[in-house]
Amino acid sequence: MNPLELVQLSEEWFAYKAGKVSASHIAEVMAKGQGITRNKYMVRLILERISGLPTETYQSSSMAWGTATEPLARSAYEFYRDVEVKQIGFCDHPSIEFA
Repeated sequence: MNPLELVQLSEEWFAYKAGKVSASHIAEVMAKGQGITRNKYMVRLILERISGLPTETYQSSSMAWGTATEPLARSAYEFYRDVEVKQIGFCDHPSIEFA
């Protein structure tokens, strides 16, 4: 299946992105300091690559609210900008493997 056609938050989507750096986690990659945050994320990615299974992560109530209300926000954006938003599943980086 084309990764662009995956449905976000579906089992297939989570499986496809397992072990890959995604935009929502770039802060962990770029973290300054001793590298503790970066190392924890690296271990998580390695385990996902080996197992092929995504790791469950923490979701705050604010994050859950954002996920639940995203369709409304997208519709409002389309209306106010007079555009059509094209949803995609996962977009691989063109030159960085596993990103």
